[in-house]
Amino acid sequence: MRWLNLEISNLRSPAFVGAEPVERATWLSLLAYCADQENGGIIAECRAWKDRQWQQTCGITQAEAQQECQLWDWDGDNLCVAFFPLAKQAEVQIKREAGKLGGSVKSEAKTQASRVNGAKHNPSTTQADTQAQSKQKPSSNPTERKGKESNGNGKEGEEGGVSAARHTNAYTLDEEFWEEMRRHHPDIDVQAESRKMDAWLTARPGRKKTRQFVIMWLGKTEPVLAPEKTEESKWAWKIRTI
Repeated sequence: MRWLNLEISNLRSPAFVGAEPVERATWLSLLAYCADQENGGIIAECRAWKDRQWQQTCGITQAEAQQECQLWDWDGDNLCVAFFPLAKQAEVQIKREAGKLGGSVKSEAKTQASRVNGAKHNPSTTQADTQAQSKQKPSSNPTERKGKESNGNGKEGEEGGVSAARHTNAYTLDEEFWEEMRRHHPDIDVQAESRKMDAWLTARPGRKKTRQFVIMWLGKTEPVLAPEKTEESKWAWKIRTI
């Protein structure tokens, strides 16, 4: 324990009041050692300790430990220290074990959360896990399986067609996508920037012109500034207004 909890009633007891100052200091040193060791106030098999060992472990001399006092007594080779806070020691140990258990639970929760987040940021992993689960647990409804599978005419079922359409819409640079980009960036020549993207990607075969690439490119592109009016144009505007 890091703290030594002493009840005031013990300091008012006959054993403490009747003890000499040296005995009180010896008892306090023994309590501090027992609290640090969390041994329940019993120093086991210490009768054979030499004087140097007593000084280095408890901060008292062998003669001080061997003398008789109501604040401690000997039980064979064991030294029993009076008024040791056993309840506080048990409380500290219970809290420590609970903290370890709570820390392990939190660590496991963080590990699980990191796995889930990693799967979210890795579409290939998520797709592979989904496919594996679908293979392991096929649908028990024949009608549902028939709807998902391709029919004899080479056309996919309703759900398969919707899924394919969504997948295509997510990665295809169609006219609807470019129109949306022009609405979001009215001050940028999107068509000219698209040609710049093609030229940039030509020198980098490993990169692809995806929707994310286009969005990031246009987000970094500065808008085209209108040419500043000259003095002549300003006077011409004033003449027209008059």
